[in-house]
Amino acid sequence: MFAVRAASRLAAIRPQVPVRSMAGRPTSGRGSKPDAQLTFKEAWLADPATYPIIVIISTACIGCAAYCAKCLFGSPDVRITKTSRSQIIRDWS
Repeated sequence: MFAVRAASRLAAIRPQVPVRSMAGRPTSGRGSKPDAQLTFKEAWLADPATYPIIVIISTACIGCAAYCAKCLFGSPDVRITKTSRSQIIRDWS
């Protein structure tokens, strides 16, 4: 019984803080959209804390694409042209 009274007193004293979403806006209240309807700009670019994540993921994607291109065009084992693929014995000269 005492716990119920104490909880109700604390709820009356404690200010109500709105629940915040990733973009730093309240998820409930006037004029807010559900998270599924947010655009990329509203969800990611509105919050400066997401900038390091964007930079890290972009750098990883660019590095992966560069490594794939290096392997595709620089490796002698990869044969793109039909004449190279039809060779039985490999010639790396």
